Amino acid sequence: MIAAIAALTVACNSADKKAEAIYNDAVASFEAKEFDKAKTLIDSIKTTYPKAFEIRKKSIGLMQKIEISEQEKTLAYLDSIRQDLTAQLEKIKDKYTLLKNEEYQDYGTYICPRQDLNKLNDRSFLYASVDETGKMKLTSIYFGKRNVDHHSIKVVSSKDNSFIQTKHSENHYASKHMNMVTEKTEYEVGGTDNGLAEFIIYNKDTKMWAEYIGIRPYKRQLTKQEIESVIEIYDLYKILKSLNEIEKQTTEANNKLAFFRKKLADDTQKQGTDEI
Repeated sequence: MIAAIAALTVACNSADKKAEAIYNDAVASFEAKEFDKAKTLIDSIKTTYPKAFEIRKKSIGLMQKIEISEQEKTLAYLDSIRQDLTAQLEKIKDKYTLLKNEEYQDYGTYICPRQDLNKLNDRSFLYASVDETGKMKLTSIYFGKRNVDHHSIKVVSSKDNSFIQTKHSENHYASKHMNMVTEKTEYEVGGTDNGLAEFIIYNKDTKMWAEYIGIRPYKRQLTKQEIESVIEIYDLYKILKSLNEIEKQTTEANNKLAFFRKKLADDTQKQGTDEI
């Protein structure tokens, strides 16, 4: 019996030493900022030496430090991208008009000055806009004597007759004034526009025709000004969309960082209390 206990003690001591050696390698990897390697080593302690309890306790604290360092690294990376995108935005944003009422709007909408609705309220055209959170819309506007009741448009390239038709949109508004009908139908880029914005940009050097899909046919040629507006708003959209995504990822990283910092502090405090 005594011999068996002695053999078990020797085996445990040997396992603890091997687990501690791996732990020390994990610490070295952590200090070298080789976080993936450090986490792999920590995981191997749990699977290979499950009874090395003291080393596993230390490993939990080390893992939390790794998680903290990873989130700090992520935040630094996101901040560098944000700075670059912000610099790009500052270079081009003055060419756009920002429509925003500070009294009741949390964020505004950018348009091209050439598409001021107050100056274009008596014609049909394709309107491009993007809000400050990076959501871009194309709006097909119809102005005429008879309603078309359109919920979709199809744009056809004269080069090869290729076309894109938007998805059916319920964001449709109609009004009548002085026997003239105005219709506006909105399509979200990346959604109900069904790739229309990118199609227009790709075919920017060709003539394109817009067909309003409704209860009666209506067709017209896209103007150079409309095409240029889609291109310019799309450039802004890409920046604003990326900035919005960076903000979401930054919030997520900050939440994770706060969680792991609190967990490490709580565990450290508990460990200190247990040792008293």
